[in-house]
Amino acid sequence: MNIHPSRTNSKLAPAEWTMEFAYESLGGVCQTICIIFRSEVEMCRLSTTHKDCNRNAADLESAQKARAWIADYVQRSEEEARAAGRCDCGPA
Repeated sequence: MNIHPSRTNSKLAPAEWTMEFAYESLGGVCQTICIIFRSEVEMCRLSTTHKDCNRNAADLESAQKARAWIADYVQRSEEEARAAGRCDCGPA
C-alpha cells in the first residue's frame, strides 16, 4: 500500500516508500503493526494499540505515524549527507 495522505493534508511520502499492515488482538485490545518499506527493503515497524478494532481508523493513524517517521528519516539522512559533503539533495 502506498502511504496515503491523511485527512489533515499531510504531505505524501516519496513514491519509493510503501507499507503493509499486520493485525493482532488479545482480550479486547487490537494491535496494528505497520511495516514500512523503502524500495521493497524493510526499514521500520511501528505499532499502535486500540481498545476498539476499527481497522480503518488504525490504518489512518498508522499511515500518519509512518509519514512522520519517513519525513524524520529523510531529513536526518540529508543532514548527515550534507555534513559529510556528499549530498546533491538541494538547498537546506
